[in-house]
Amino acid sequence: MSPSVVWGVAGLLLLAGELVLPGVFLMWVGLAALGVAAVVVVIEPDLQTQILVFSGLAVALSVAGWRFYYARRARPGAPEPAGVNDTFVLMVGRTGVLVEPIVAGQGKAKFGDSLWLVEGADLAAGTNVRVISQDGVLLRVDPA
Repeated sequence: MSPSVVWGVAGLLLLAGELVLPGVFLMWVGLAALGVAAVVVVIEPDLQTQILVFSGLAVALSVAGWRFYYARRARPGAPEPAGVNDTFVLMVGRTGVLVEPIVAGQGKAKFGDSLWLVEGADLAAGTNVRVISQDGVLLRVDPA
């Protein structure tokens, strides 16, 4: 069997292994093996040179892949965009329906599939309301 076929099959098996055991490491080693297969087709180096080329490509591709993924993921301690994971901030501007009337400034409204305590002008149950702000666990609403 020719060395290019051996390197090519090894590379494809490593890439398939990445699908079974995802971790974004086998991919770079598999691509390095495919790179060696391409080099063997073009210049037919001896085994020692093939192993050196494979080692160099594996290290270079792994470092490049690590840098690529590291640059794309969020840095620990970096500030999150405003409103992310803050349910109350995300509620501002949403519309819902009062399920209990607002009496003496407080009532309950349904937004999506959740009930929320709301405050605002006295309104009858069934009135559509829009969230204008939040105060602690209360949402301030106006008629929509």
